[in-house]
Amino acid sequence: MQNRFFIFCIFLSLSRNIYASTEIATYNDIIRKKPSDWNARYKLAKLYFDSGQLGAAQYNFKFARAECDIPDNIAQSIDKYLSDIRHNKKWDIEFGIGAITDSSINYTPSNRYECVNTTNGPVCSEIQDPVSGIGFQINGAVNYYEKIYKNLGLRTTIGGAILNISNNIPTDYSAHFAIGPRYVFSRGDIYVQPSFGARMYNNQFYNFSYGLRLGSNIQIANQIFTDTGLDIQRTEYHNDIINDALRGHNWTFYIHPKYYLNDISFISLTGALSHNHTEISALGSDIGRIALGYFYIFPYGFNFYINAMYSISSYHTSGTFLIDNTFQQITRHDNIWQFYTRIYNSYINFYDFIPALGYTYTIQDSNIPRYDQSNHQIMIEIVRMF
Repeated sequence: MQNRFFIFCIFLSLSRNIYASTEIATYNDIIRKKPSDWNARYKLAKLYFDSGQLGAAQYNFKFARAECDIPDNIAQSIDKYLSDIRHNKKWDIEFGIGAITDSSINYTPSNRYECVNTTNGPVCSEIQDPVSGIGFQINGAVNYYEKIYKNLGLRTTIGGAILNISNNIPTDYSAHFAIGPRYVFSRGDIYVQPSFGARMYNNQFYNFSYGLRLGSNIQIANQIFTDTGLDIQRTEYHNDIINDALRGHNWTFYIHPKYYLNDISFISLTGALSHNHTEISALGSDIGRIALGYFYIFPYGFNFYINAMYSISSYHTSGTFLIDNTFQQITRHDNIWQFYTRIYNSYINFYDFIPALGYTYTIQDSNIPRYDQSNHQIMIEIVRMF
C-alpha cells in the first residue's frame, strides 16, 4: 500500500511538472508573437514562480508591472511576488561570451602602435606585424544567496574574466571572490562584502587586490529599479618595478536606475565615478562616466538593445611624453565616446542562453596623440536571458 502511494505521489508530481512546462511553452509563444500582452506575461510569470524559476518570474513580473492599464489588485499581487522573490531567490548569474578579432582586443591608435588595454591603462609598443585572427572573451559572475534568519542572509559572489586569443598576443585571466551579510526588505536588499581578486597576464601572476563592496538593489517606484554600489580596493603587483609605480587604492561609485516604460521596453541610465591612486601620481586618474540605454521587445521573439556612453578621465599630475619627436611635460586627459547595440531572438535559446549579434564603436580622444583610437568591434555573443 505504501509503495502504491509513493508511486502515485511521483506520478502526480511528474504530471504537474509536465503540465506546467506545457503551459509555460504556450504562454511564451503567445508573448513572443504579441509581447504587449501584459496579461499573458503576468500568467507566464506566475507559472515560472510556481515552478521555482524565480529569475524568469522576476524578469516577466517587472515588465507586466509597467503596464499602465494594469488593475490595482494585479499590481499589488505583482509587488507581493517580487518581494517574495527577493526573499527566496537562491542565486543569479551574469554571463557573456563573445568571438572577437585580435585587432579589436589590441587596438592600434593611429596605426602606429599596438596597445594592450589593461585595467591601469594601455601599454603600447610599435607595430611589428599586422594583427589577425579570432579570439574569445568570457566574463561573468554568480551571486549566491543564503538565508540565515528572517531578513538577514549571506551574499556570495564568484566571478572572473578570460581573454584567450590566437597568434602570439598575451592571454589575460582574472578572478574575484566576495562574501558578506545581506539584508532583504520588501522593496529591495542591501549588502556589504569583503572582496578579493587576482589577475594572470601572459601566463604570469600580475596582481592581487582586496577591499570592500557595498551595494543595494531597490525598487524605488512601481516602474523604477535601481542598483547602487561602492567598490573600494587596494592593489599590489607581483613585479617590484610595476608595484613601485602602480600599487595603490581605488574606488568606484555607480548608480544604475532602470525605468520600465511599458511591458515591452525600458530605458536605463548609468552614472559612475572612479578614483585610482597610484605611487606615481601621473599614472593615477579620476574618471567620470555616464551612459544611456534603451531596450525594446519586438514581435516574434526579437529583442533589441542600444547604449551610448561618454566618459572623461583626468590624470593626477603631469608626465613626460614623446610628442612630435620632443619630450613634453603634460597632464593626460582622455575623452571616450562609445556606442553599443545588440540584437537577439528569444526563440533561439538553450537553457535560456541565447546567441546574439553585438556591435561596438569606440572613439578615444586624448591630448597625448599615441592614445587616440577609433575602432569597430563586431561580436557573436552568447547572453543569458534571465
